[in-house]
Amino acid sequence: MPLARRKLAVAIAAVALAAALVLSVAAIWIAYGERTRGSILLGTLIFGLSVFAVHFIAMAGTGFVGLDGGDTAGPALSHFVRECLSFMALPLVPAWSGGTVPAAAQDRGEGVHR
Repeated sequence: MPLARRKLAVAIAAVALAAALVLSVAAIWIAYGERTRGSILLGTLIFGLSVFAVHFIAMAGTGFVGLDGGDTAGPALSHFVRECLSFMALPLVPAWSGGTVPAAAQDRGEGVHR
């Protein structure tokens, strides 16, 4: 049984979307402009700032309204455990999707599929 429903502020969601678009386009424009190490690093940092900023802007516009008849107990522990396991599995995603293999593993011939 849900304990609360989400309440979103549309204006703040619009600010988050605008920030995402502007910062992401700026990051790509800078990183692919000259293709120097400095511009790639700066573009990467700006893209990281984009993700960071959009997350917190969107969270500022999100609220929760309690529902009548709900318990005061929080979510079940199994949900927490599932989230922790999902977070710990994130580094494995490139391997599952056939992505890149770290250079040290490539030197040893590990992870090379032919």
